[in-house]
Amino acid sequence: MIKKLTTLSTVLALLALFAAGLTLRRYVLDAQRPLAGAELPFTLEGAIHFHRVQQVLEQGWLPVVDRNIEYPHGIRVSATDTVADTYLLAVLSKMFPT
Repeated sequence: MIKKLTTLSTVLALLALFAAGLTLRRYVLDAQRPLAGAELPFTLEGAIHFHRVQQVLEQGWLPVVDRNIEYPHGIRVSATDTVADTYLLAVLSKMFPT
């Protein structure tokens, strides 16, 4: 019984954390919309994230050094980006292609 309660409370805490992050992201988007107009532009942050997901889809992993960014030296991917969600998004984009 205690184990089920612990598991349930952990799941609920993770869902609450997810909901808080989603709410914060929506708040930021709502603050940016008046500055950019009706549609937000495809920003550098979004382009790099899109590039990372494409790399995982094509190669199956992220490179240690991405030489396509800050050419010719490149950047160390794990030192500059949060990459944990990239693999999840790659799996989801395979499951739900557009």
